[in-house]
Order: sequence, then structure tokens, then C-alpha cells
Amino acid sequence: MTSAIDAVNPATVTAKLFIAYSFRSEAQAVVDEIIRPVLDEQGVRCVTGREHAAAADDDVVSALSGMIADCSALIAVVTGRNPNVFFEIGVASALSKPCLLLASRASDAAMLKGAYPIIAIVPPLRAKEELKRHIALWRLAKNPII
Repeated sequence: MTSAIDAVNPATVTAKLFIAYSFRSEAQAVVDEIIRPVLDEQGVRCVTGREHAAAADDDVVSALSGMIADCSALIAVVTGRNPNVFFEIGVASALSKPCLLLASRASDAAMLKGAYPIIAIVPPLRAKEELKRHIALWRLAKNPII
């Protein structure tokens, strides 16, 4: 039997996601080992503030806001509770962009519990499957975003 995730055709995806994360090693590992492999496998393009911050000159806030506005949704690694990540979540929320959070501890996302879906990053294999499930749900929505 084919699941909703298996029925998705990654070749038809043209949207992109913004990945918000701290530049610390734990969050970078989540991006490199969980998020990017899943997005690559699903054919979903992504951007990060880190990749484009150098082009922002002095107005980083406007540059980040513009990058988030150009994306379909935001995935945030809230492990470590970095204020920059929560700023990016706030921008996405103000723009009515769907958000998905990844956290290693429940306390990292406690203030956003109930507002957004939260995926536990441990164990990583389960986190990857949950991320795939959310991508499939976004694609199957009445107004798909990716």
C-alpha cells in the first residue's frame, strides 16, 4: 500500500523553504544531518540566513525579512533558544508563513508549544520521517505550499 509520503512526486516541487538556525555546532549538525538530506531527497529547495548574510550589507533585518517573504514556509532549529532564530520565526509568523520547529529538548520550544508543530531531533531517523510527513502534509493541503 502506498502512503501519502510515497505518493508525492518531488520533481514537481518548485517552492523553497527558509531554514532558521543558530550557527552553533549542534544546530548546524541538525541542518546537515536531518533537514538538508530530507529536503534534498524530497526535491525541496532551501535557503538560510547564513548563506546570504554577507550580501545583506548593513541591513540584515531587511535582508532576512525579504528572504523569508520569498519562501513558502520556515523550518526552525530552536535547540539552544537562539534569539535570532525566534526573530526569524516571528517574521515568518507575521507574514503568515507556516512554521515547523525542531528541538532537542521540550524546554527549547516551550513558549511556542501549540502554536507550531514540533519535531524532536532524537532519534534522528524518526526526526527525518516526521519531517518527510510534514512535507507531504504541506503538499497535500488544500493550498499546497511546497
